Amino acid sequence: MAPKTISVEVLYAEGKSQVLVRLEMPVTATILEAITASTILCQFPHLAGVDALSGRVGIFGKNQYFRYGTKSGRSRGNLS
Repeated sequence: MAPKTISVEVLYAEGKSQVLVRLEMPVTATILEAITASTILCQFPHLAGVDALSGRVGIFGKNQYFRYGTKSGRSRGNLS
């Protein structure tokens, strides 16, 4: 049986720059794993340290922490 996946979009905007990356991730993936897989941290090197993002991000306008999974059912769709 193939592992279950979830479609994830990682978006980062800064000034006039905006990057959107669509990924298929295992349902067990964390938010940090999705961000890392997106390569956005390579495109914006100053974000490379977790401290730069304070360990949390916004998902559908709500603060979420890196430790949360990409599928917890706490927000719209399957993202937490």
